[in-house]
Amino acid sequence: VPAPKTGVRENPTSDVMYETADKEATGTSAKPVSMRSEKFTLTSEDQAAYGNKSYFIIVGSFSSNENAGRFKQELVQQGFKPIILHSETGYYRVCVDSFNDETTARSRVQSIRTNYTKYSDCWLLIKK
Repeated sequence: VPAPKTGVRENPTSDVMYETADKEATGTSAKPVSMRSEKFTLTSEDQAAYGNKSYFIIVGSFSSNENAGRFKQELVQQGFKPIILHSETGYYRVCVDSFNDETTARSRVQSIRTNYTKYSDCWLLIKK
């Protein structure tokens, strides 16, 4: 007889966390912040500025670097300072902000979702 399965996964690729502070403040439940941990590469110029960061806010993922570049230009026109991360999965992740602190990163995700509703599906990428 096989042992019962537990609810804990080894090496999860994506986890969903809830923002309880927003729930308490507004009385409603906040949309979960999706998180994923991946290895990725930065351009040499971005490596110097962002290589020491751990949490990256992703607003777009593309299989083509050209499409990621076009989206990056749109974000620049909206006042963001985006960078492109080349993920181990082959996707080009367009990042609009990065942090060393998870709580600050989560707060920024909520701020982007509130102020830029078209990016309400933004998520956190954690550097492996």
